[in-house]
Amino acid sequence: AAADSMMEHDILLATSAGNAGPSGLTSGSPASAFSALSVGAASIAGYERIVRDLQFGFGIGGFYRPTTHIQTASFSSRGPFADGRQAPLITSNGDWDYGQGFAATNVINFASGTSFSSPNVAGIAAVLRQAFPTATARQVYNALVGTANPALLGDGSGPFDMGSGYVDAAAARALL
Repeated sequence: AAADSMMEHDILLATSAGNAGPSGLTSGSPASAFSALSVGAASIAGYERIVRDLQFGFGIGGFYRPTTHIQTASFSSRGPFADGRQAPLITSNGDWDYGQGFAATNVINFASGTSFSSPNVAGIAAVLRQAFPTATARQVYNALVGTANPALLGDGSGPFDMGSGYVDAAAARALL
């Protein structure tokens, strides 16, 4: 109800699909709200290779992840929702994010989760709202979902794994 109320007040809510994958029917509330933009996590080969190089030694990352395509992160929750709707709606990087404060506040390390994917999309939505101040939250939502690129995920992911595809900010901007 809160997510739907936000859309009624012209606010777009990008929400995490959840981290209960890879099984289907694992995406839940608040991602299941009709107005929520549910975001699944994707894994970018370069990020994973860097982590494996740091863990196991330089050059090992390429052996660990020999393909270069983006793939749905194994932990990312998947659909459909219990009522049959597609979940997630789109994906964004959420695996092997590098930053400070994921564990101790004075440590820089890696973390993963759809909680990293949804802020990426929220940031894109905010920039689009700034670039197109007359665009409604629903128009930005539709542009993001409508232009997500399924061809970027080369792991055989289907709509219930990746939604419409990997977020494409430039295409959404062009559409708006």
